[in-house]
Amino acid sequence: MTVQVSPPFLRRRLGRQLKALRDQARISTEEACRGLEFSAATLSRIENGKTTPSVHTVRSMLDLYLVPADEWDGILDLVRQAKAKPWWKKYTTTSHTRFPSMNMGFTEPDGRATR
Repeated sequence: MTVQVSPPFLRRRLGRQLKALRDQARISTEEACRGLEFSAATLSRIENGKTTPSVHTVRSMLDLYLVPADEWDGILDLVRQAKAKPWWKKYTTTSHTRFPSMNMGFTEPDGRATR
């Protein structure tokens, strides 16, 4: 049986790895933000797993943190996996067009609304 790991879990794992690499390189938050040209809030969101950075951004981070090139592939693969859509997304729809009975008329204004 294949175990599916959710992208949010992978995003948090990636963030922890990137923070550990920054700490290992002894680069402060301020120095990293200056070198990467983004805000402390952006770095915090990446390191806390709130957002998934682009592959380009992670390459810049790895370069700044002086991570050996032979270690990049595993980390960049993690970025790609974290950016994938969660398994449950293929079961959701953006509207109720597939099931009209579920629409319940909320999308059509009926003129009865008052302020």
